[in-house]
Amino acid sequence: GDSLQNHLLLGIETLLLFMIKSGFTEKTHGDSVHQTEGYIVISQWDPVVLNCSYKSSFTAFPFWYVQYPNGHPKIFLRDTGREDSDEGIVKGFNAEHDEPKKSFHMWKPSSELSDSATYYCIARDTVTRTSGGTEQKARKSREAVTGSYKRETRGLIS
Repeated sequence: GDSLQNHLLLGIETLLLFMIKSGFTEKTHGDSVHQTEGYIVISQWDPVVLNCSYKSSFTAFPFWYVQYPNGHPKIFLRDTGREDSDEGIVKGFNAEHDEPKKSFHMWKPSSELSDSATYYCIARDTVTRTSGGTEQKARKSREAVTGSYKRETRGLIS
C-alpha cells in the first residue's frame, strides 16, 4: 500500500467574501472567483485538477498563483501572454480558459511531491503586455493576495 510519505498535500484556499474584490484590479461590482476549497490529498504520480470559476461584468484575464511554504505568492500559470517559461508549464501543469463558461481549471497528469503548495486563482480586467508592466502588476497582485488570504500552515503529511 501507499505510505503517508508518498502523499502530497495541495492547500487550496478561497478568498473570503469581503476580500474577493482584491482578486480583481479595477472593476469589482458583483465580481467573484470560486475555486476548489480546503485541502486535496493525493498519492504521488496521481493526476490533480484544481477548479476555478469566476463571475465578472468585464472581460477577465485569469491567472494561477502559487505560494510555497515560507514563500510569497507568485505567478504560476497565465492564460493571456502565456510563456513557456511560466513555472506551471515548466512543472507540467496546464490550464484551459473557457470564456463562455468563465472557468480556468488547472491540471497536471502526474503530481510530484514538489507540487505541495497553496494555489490561488485570480482574475484581472486588464493585462499589461510589456514585461516591466506585467511584473509591476504581478507585484501589486501579490501584495493584494498576501493580505487577502487567511494564512495556514501547509506541508507534506508526515
